[in-house]
Amino acid sequence: MNYARSVLRALIATATIAAFLTFASGGFGGVSQETPSPAASTDQFFAGNVTALSKHTVTVGRVVLGKISSIRTFQITPETRVEGNLRVRSKVTVRFVSKEDGDQALHIIVRTGQKK
Repeated sequence: MNYARSVLRALIATATIAAFLTFASGGFGGVSQETPSPAASTDQFFAGNVTALSKHTVTVGRVVLGKISSIRTFQITPETRVEGNLRVRSKVTVRFVSKEDGDQALHIIVRTGQKK
């Protein structure tokens, strides 16, 4: 009886290790470990209040409780879509891509103070 239990334990341990190694190595359709190429930039989002505005740039700052506040400046190009009345102190969400010459705004959404 003791011999059967030790064989069963060894079998279970071997199966567990085999399953772990299979999933850890990406087997059975696991997630690919490839990193995206630096040339393919992905869209990012940044939300906050407009602190400065010019014809070619918008600066947005945000304060998150318990974290360091951050300020980012985005380039406004002819391809940038703006929804709403963009002005200083308005709350916005900016969709942007990072490029070598700075962050370029793709879409700026001005949030209004509508109550739900």
